[in-house]
Amino acid sequence: NDFGQTEDYGVIILPNTSPPTSNLIASITFTCSDTIQFTDLSTNAPTSWLWYFGDGATSSSQNPTHFYSTSGVYTVSLVTTNAFGQDSIAFINYIAINCTTFSMPTNSTITVTNCSGSLFDDGGATGNYSDNTDGIVVIQPSGATQITLNVTAFDFENGWDFLTIYDGPDTLSPIIGSYTGSTIPASISSTGGSITIRQQSDFSVTMSGFAINWTCSSNNYMPTSGIITYADCNGTLYDNGGPFSNYSNNTNGTVVIQPPGASLVSLNFILFNFVQSNPGDTLFIYDGPTIFSPLITFLFGNASPGLINSTGSSITIRQKTNNMSTDPGFELNWFCTVGVDEVNTIGSDFMVYPNPTSNLINVKSINATLINEIALYNALGQLVLQYSTINNNQLQINVAELPKGLYFLNIKHEEGMVTKKINIQ
Repeated sequence: NDFGQTEDYGVIILPNTSPPTSNLIASITFTCSDTIQFTDLSTNAPTSWLWYFGDGATSSSQNPTHFYSTSGVYTVSLVTTNAFGQDSIAFINYIAINCTTFSMPTNSTITVTNCSGSLFDDGGATGNYSDNTDGIVVIQPSGATQITLNVTAFDFENGWDFLTIYDGPDTLSPIIGSYTGSTIPASISSTGGSITIRQQSDFSVTMSGFAINWTCSSNNYMPTSGIITYADCNGTLYDNGGPFSNYSNNTNGTVVIQPPGASLVSLNFILFNFVQSNPGDTLFIYDGPTIFSPLITFLFGNASPGLINSTGSSITIRQKTNNMSTDPGFELNWFCTVGVDEVNTIGSDFMVYPNPTSNLINVKSINATLINEIALYNALGQLVLQYSTINNNQLQINVAELPKGLYFLNIKHEEGMVTKKINIQ
């Protein structure tokens, strides 16, 4: 420079030593028959991916595609890993698959009780609406606490033909909005468990109309039809009549309980009273995320089923009733186990706690079986800790210096070996 000085600068590039931060996006979140593209948006350079699509399927691709074969609302989870740890994220009730479609009546009222579906003007998915219409659709699913409408197409004769949305079960309810023209309305939600949609057109000029997808939030009641998925680790579930009314006739609704990260889901029945007949009104319990999973049991009559456990991360409940008499139904509490998941149950009477943990893990034999060796592996299969020649029935391990993530603890003992999943936070 002007003063005869030279300044040198050095840039030190340090390697990334952070575990990944998981994130994702889907190409579409509501469809009937499209294959969905999922894209990894995770940061900090993950090297492996494990996707859970909510229907029992998984993928280890970074950016997988997936096709859902059964209608329902699905939670999508992504677990990412690198050499420094692991992270996971769950998008609750992210994907809605529904092939239930309705069209507006031209001059009458219909009531729909599905918790999700698609609604078109009276011309259907491809035709224009008609002249001189005044049709009404009431969406009122059993047990719903809110209805949300997502308008995907809208084209009405501006200033002459209208779509009006009411916050309640009829046209006397408060008006949420009245729409005309070609501007697609933003998402619309009711304040309660019903919403009313009214299509009105004059005597001339018709347009392509509208397409609406709707979903409902439930008060943890069984749906009368369709599928609802819950991702909470604990909650209370009732038949479709709720705690104060009998269940309905002609129901065929399904609830899937699938909490992210769960290794076990348990149902504890507080009340059970179905019509005493077979075949008749029946509650089916399946060991997995669909009604095609193995059947655990089917229930009718009034004997309490007690506690029912899944063998994995999800459980499915299906209420099916006929057109005859009804009874008070059922009430159950569900809860899940997170973190401890035994891979091999031979000689597996061991307690591993706390789990998740951030510093210490206690391993203890319930029946005084001697522990011979402990080995801890990270999600990449790398050995990170090992203790040999223990010959004791309990041991404490310090994992405070290990990166956060999912690990596998192998416990070798007198009768064999058991593996447990450990979550270090």
